[in-house]
Amino acid sequence: MQFYYLTETRTTSTLDKSLALIQPDANDPDGVPAVMRRYRHFEILVSPYPMDGLKVIDMDPSKPPETYYPNFETLHFHMNITPRYMLPFGPNTKPRNFIASVLGKLDISFEVLAYLANTFNVAPLLVKSGIAALEDENFVAKSYQIYNLGVNGDAGFANEIGFPVQNSASTFTPEHLTAAINNIHRTAQTARLQGDQYQTSPFAVRFVKQ
Repeated sequence: MQFYYLTETRTTSTLDKSLALIQPDANDPDGVPAVMRRYRHFEILVSPYPMDGLKVIDMDPSKPPETYYPNFETLHFHMNITPRYMLPFGPNTKPRNFIASVLGKLDISFEVLAYLANTFNVAPLLVKSGIAALEDENFVAKSYQIYNLGVNGDAGFANEIGFPVQNSASTFTPEHLTAAINNIHRTAQTARLQGDQYQTSPFAVRFVKQ
C-alpha cells in the first residue's frame, strides 16, 4: 500500500466560527475559501446538540437557526502532507490524548452504548467531552493511520448526505451545506424531544475535491 506522511491538527471551535471559515473568498476566482486551499484535508465535526454549559438548549423553531450557532461545539481537522525529510524525529512524534486513546480501545457493544445513551440521557455530555478530548496539535503519522477512524467491526446506524458546493455560476457557496446542517440539528432535536432518542457522536462535514 502506498502511503504518505500527514501532519494533523485538531482545534475546538463553535459553529458560527466554523461557518465563517468557509465563506466564499473574494480573492479566489472560484470563491473557494482560503482554509480549503491551505490544507490538503479540512473537515469539521459538529455536535448535534446546542449546549449551555452542561445543559442542552431547546431551540425555538420560530427563531433563525443561526441564533444557536455559538452553542454548537465543533472540531476542525487540518491536515497537510509532510515530506519525509521534514519529519522532526520520525513519524508518531507524540502520542494522542491518553484518555481518548484508552476509551477508544474499550470493547463496548452497540447495545450497551445505546442503552446508556437513551436511558440516562448522557449522549450530549459524551459528545461534548469527546470533542474536547480529540483536540490535538501537530500529530504526524502515516496517511492510512490518520484516516483510519478505528471503528471497524463496530455496529451502528449512519446517514450520508451529499450536496453541491457550487452555485449556478460555478462558484463556491456554503448555502446547501448550511441548510443541511440546520436540517440535521432540527432532526436531532425532534428525535430527542419526541422520541427520547439521541445521536451518540458528532457528525462530520467533509469537503471532497474532484
